[in-house]
This record gives sequence, structure tokens and C-alpha cells, in this order.
Amino acid sequence: MCGEVPVGLVALLAVVSVALASATHRYASAWTSDPTLWAYAVTRAPEKPRVLNNHAVMLASQGRLEEARVWFERAHRAGHSPDLPLWDNVEGELRARENLIALKALMNMATKVASR
Repeated sequence: MCGEVPVGLVALLAVVSVALASATHRYASAWTSDPTLWAYAVTRAPEKPRVLNNHAVMLASQGRLEEARVWFERAHRAGHSPDLPLWDNVEGELRARENLIALKALMNMATKVASR
């Protein structure tokens, strides 16, 4: 392949390069913080207990306990899906249940402290 490069090939490579750069930028923007990462992950894998559970953990760490409870319950339900591999079922069943118990205890303590 000696000589000049066809203009059409150069244009095609330019378009592909711009498209890939744009996709990379959009994907990388999801990694700027925990909230953006887990919100993005939930949109990409809404049936995965591990993703739902990690999103709930992030919400709980921000003090958004009621929202976290909803997501832990969702992760727990997702862990019962027969369509998922065993490790995903375990993640949903065990981790989400443990986190729900811990969250309820935390919410009860917060309620007691607030009522004093």
C-alpha cells in the first residue's frame, strides 16, 4: 500500500475516531464519583443483585437511608431470580438481607436518638 491514502478512508477513520472518543468520554464520566458510578451501573444491569446492593450501600453512606432500604429490598428480590448464576443469587440473598438488617437497626437507633 504505497502512495496516497484514499480520501474516503481518511474520512472513515476520522468519523470512527470521533465516535470512539465520544463513547469513551461518556463512559468515563460515570466514574467521577460513587453516586454517578452506581447510578450508571444500575441502568446497565438493573437485575443484578450486586449492582443494586452496591448502589444501596452508597446511598446509605450518604445518609439516604430510606432510599437505601428500597434498593436493598430490590437487591434481595433480584437474588431470587432463577435466571441468574448462583453467585448472583447468593449476593442478593445474603448480602442484601444482611444489609437490610443492619440498616433497620441503624434507622431504629437514629429514631431513638431523635426522640430524646
